[in-house]
Amino acid sequence: MVRWYIQEQIVGSKRTLASRGSARAAAYLLWLYQRTMFGPVTHEDDKSLPTLNLREYGVLLPLAASCLLDRHLPKPFSAYIEKPVQRIVQQVNPAFYQGTPATSSHACCTPASEVK
Repeated sequence: MVRWYIQEQIVGSKRTLASRGSARAAAYLLWLYQRTMFGPVTHEDDKSLPTLNLREYGVLLPLAASCLLDRHLPKPFSAYIEKPVQRIVQQVNPAFYQGTPATSSHACCTPASEVK
């Protein structure tokens, strides 16, 4: 009982440190983003930098449009990769499409119907 208690205290303190570290990292990233994106321009050389030019808009707009289309109309994108994905799944787990589960003890490979 004492051994379990000591072990739990050690593991618990590691979890606490990890969670505090993650929270501090997230706070730092938010602070950094705020300073770099919304802060004042501090160097005189940076004040004369232009915004996006026509070539950059030509790259950015199709990327943004494809992201929006993929979000709202995913079928054309998923249909395009369906056959290659099936081929890869067939190579990795030939029994996948027959409905028989793979012989693996990992939870990621166990069908949801068999998970307890």
